[in-house]
Amino acid sequence: VIKAAVDFVGERAGGDTGPWKVSGKKTKGASKEVFAAKRKQYAKLRKGENAPQAIITCAEVAAEHDYHQGKKIEGVPQTGTRPQAKALQYMFFAERQCSKIPGLLEKSGPLDSVGIIGAGLMGGGIAMCCAEA
Repeated sequence: VIKAAVDFVGERAGGDTGPWKVSGKKTKGASKEVFAAKRKQYAKLRKGENAPQAIITCAEVAAEHDYHQGKKIEGVPQTGTRPQAKALQYMFFAERQCSKIPGLLEKSGPLDSVGIIGAGLMGGGIAMCCAEA
C-alpha cells in the first residue's frame, strides 16, 4: 500500500518525491490588503487574543521575505510565554483531564431505558435527545 501511495504521489508531483529544502522555494505572496483584512477579521472574531495576530504576522513575513527572514520572525517567542498562552494551555489540558474519572476503568454500556422527571423545557429537551438516540 505504501509503495502504491508513493508511486501515485510521484506521478502527480512529476516524479520528485524525495526530500527537498523549503528554504530554496519561493512563495506566491498575498497582497497587503489580504493580510490587513485578515487582521481586521480576527481582531473582531478573536478579540483580545494575541496568537491569531502573531500567526498572521508569520504568514505575511513568509509571503514577503525569504525563508531565513521568516524563520527569524517565527522564532521570536512572542506568545508562548505570556499569561494568555499559559491560560489557554491550562484550559486545553484541564478539558482533557475532566473526561478522566479516577477509579473508572471501563466505559458505560448502552442504555435500555431512561427515566425523566419534569416535562419543562429541559426535561422535554432531554426526552427528545433520548428518543432520537
